Amino acid sequence: MSYEVEIKVRVANEDVKEPELKKRIDSLVGSFGLYIDKEDIYFHLPNDAEPSFRIRDERNRILVTAKEKHKAKGVECNKELEFIHENVSDKDIMLEMASHLGYEILRKKRKTGWEWHFKDVHIELLCVTRLGWFLEMETISEDNSPSSTGSLKRELFDILSSLGYSEKDIEARGYNRMLSELEAKDGK
Repeated sequence: MSYEVEIKVRVANEDVKEPELKKRIDSLVGSFGLYIDKEDIYFHLPNDAEPSFRIRDERNRILVTAKEKHKAKGVECNKELEFIHENVSDKDIMLEMASHLGYEILRKKRKTGWEWHFKDVHIELLCVTRLGWFLEMETISEDNSPSSTGSLKRELFDILSSLGYSEKDIEARGYNRMLSELEAKDGK
């Protein structure tokens, strides 16, 4: 079982329009970011406010993920259960199966931008529809003990610092919570 250790920072639009931040990440990593486009569909049971799992369409494959979330000071240490399905044409069957099992679509989310791999860290600079730009970084731990995750958090904070941000810039809310707050504000 693996745990993802993840942080994200909201990025000012000015940093992305000229993609200064992208250039800084390219320079730090020593390679150009790879373009990504991720479309997520989150499912929940009718009486649950939180998603049970998601189906992601990315790079002509499907990634199905469920998370047991743990968060402290904006740093997520989530137990992840996921698998990849290489046949994207089966997506409609998966959606129908979720409905057949009693799940409903909670929301959809789309993220576009760039990704890099630096040491053991996955870095993404993403535009999340309706929310704006974010810098995301994650790494994987084999367990959720403080000794294992502590050094990984420090590594993420060091990279964050080298890109001009600090721990106080971390966005503690998850995308689903931010989208839920927007939906409530819009009366949807």
